[in-house]
Amino acid sequence: MPRLTAFISGMVQKTGYRANVVILANAFGLHLIDVQSIENEYTASTGEFTGFEKMVTGGETDQRLDKAADLLKDLIVVSKEIVVELKATHEDIKGVRDEVKGAREDIRGVHEAVQNVCQAVNNR
Repeated sequence: MPRLTAFISGMVQKTGYRANVVILANAFGLHLIDVQSIENEYTASTGEFTGFEKMVTGGETDQRLDKAADLLKDLIVVSKEIVVELKATHEDIKGVRDEVKGAREDIRGVHEAVQNVCQAVNNR
């Protein structure tokens, strides 16, 4: 498989760009996040920081939220499939109910016929 290195620039923040790139990359079987180098600079500590945390800008989605969005999309697809199946099952049940209703009417007709025959026999 050929290798492509792409440098993307422009308005990509707060547009769902990264989530869509991941979806497309997975669809094409691409592998992402291949860090080539990290530059380090060591200086004397100033004591101004008390801990370490991931910083994000306002409105930026976190990786876990991107994953949750993908899972939610899958859940929506499955839910829609379930609704389609439920509708088909409901239609099947309505068909069976109509058949039972027809059979019940047939049984009533036979019952009335038997009653008429019994009455005719009794009247003889």
